[in-house]
Amino acid sequence: MDSKMTLVVAFVVTFSLVVPYAALASKGRILRIEEEDQELERELKILNKPAVKTIKKAGKIYDCVNIYKQPALDHPLLKNHRIEIPRSSTKVRRPINMELVNGCPKGTVVIARTTKEELLRAKSLFNTYKSNHFSLKPSATGYDFAGIEMKVEGNKKYQGAEAHIKVEQPSPNVQKQQYSAAIIKLQSGQPSSNSFLQAGWMVNPDLYPDNKTRFHTLWSDVSNGKVSGCFNQYCSGFVITNPQAGLDLPIVPVSVSRKTETTLKISVSQNQSTGNWWLRVADIYEIGYWPKEIFGSLDINGAEKAAWGGLVHSDTPISPPMGSGTFDNGRALLTAYMSLVQLRENGGPNFVAPNDTSVQVIESRCYLVNSYGYANPEDGYTFFYGGKGGDFGGCK
Repeated sequence: MDSKMTLVVAFVVTFSLVVPYAALASKGRILRIEEEDQELERELKILNKPAVKTIKKAGKIYDCVNIYKQPALDHPLLKNHRIEIPRSSTKVRRPINMELVNGCPKGTVVIARTTKEELLRAKSLFNTYKSNHFSLKPSATGYDFAGIEMKVEGNKKYQGAEAHIKVEQPSPNVQKQQYSAAIIKLQSGQPSSNSFLQAGWMVNPDLYPDNKTRFHTLWSDVSNGKVSGCFNQYCSGFVITNPQAGLDLPIVPVSVSRKTETTLKISVSQNQSTGNWWLRVADIYEIGYWPKEIFGSLDINGAEKAAWGGLVHSDTPISPPMGSGTFDNGRALLTAYMSLVQLRENGGPNFVAPNDTSVQVIESRCYLVNSYGYANPEDGYTFFYGGKGGDFGGCK
């Protein structure tokens, strides 16, 4: 009898302790969710500024926002930033199109409107990428790179990188939980403290509303234990100066296998006076720039590393196609390539072709590179890259 009573008393005491703890834990989770939701709403308010004009294109809404009230300037390090105005560009026939019809009015810039769902997806993708970007060599994290990278040599610094990139629609289609991109990347620092920026084209059905080949940018900074950065315009930082071209618009046309080739010149160059990193496309689109203030390691002297190539990611055991999805040993109508690869180094004012002895070729589990080096005056430094992807264990 006594033992039964003791058991009952013990159960009652234990239950009385567990129930309040469970209730407190549940309340704590609810509070965290509410706080996270409030933070998202705060960020959305920063990103979605009042629009002078609204344009719908390719499944997204774009707002024309006063250039001096754009989201970039809400970055805490840009409160007193003075916008750098680009040089004027000559109007010429455009071989490619990545602009809004009629564009935005003078004095405004193109800002993609962001929904709560889009912001959540973009944050998730960035959080995955930021943990794996430092090394371009193959890993077991679902990321694969194939291309070239400049070797770290003493105190050599790079103030710019550019290339003519063949614009592809990878085949077969890139699926959900996958993306495929062609990138130019500049980077400095160590794993615990580093900065990088990149630009190129990307097919990403998790980030975008479709499987179209779209322009993209990405930046990140790790300083004092804090990580900042994002894809495109999903955070404050990148300053837009162009009233026509946005950071995530589709690129038209794309190359058609065995028939046509479309290339897009992408150039990133540091202003020697201000230290800002300018993004230019096709010599006529000055999209905008990454201000030097948002980086801790990409300083006024330039970047320690420069890289060009294809980058893919998959959360599944199946890797997506890279480039065209075919690697046919340098046949330009079938295989992705980058030509006229150039860089600015050690403070020089002009872009020059890489020195072969300073180039490191990086291949991955499922993707190959054929680096021809300096081909001819018309194509300059050229390399081919890509592959069909597939099962990580047997696709190469």
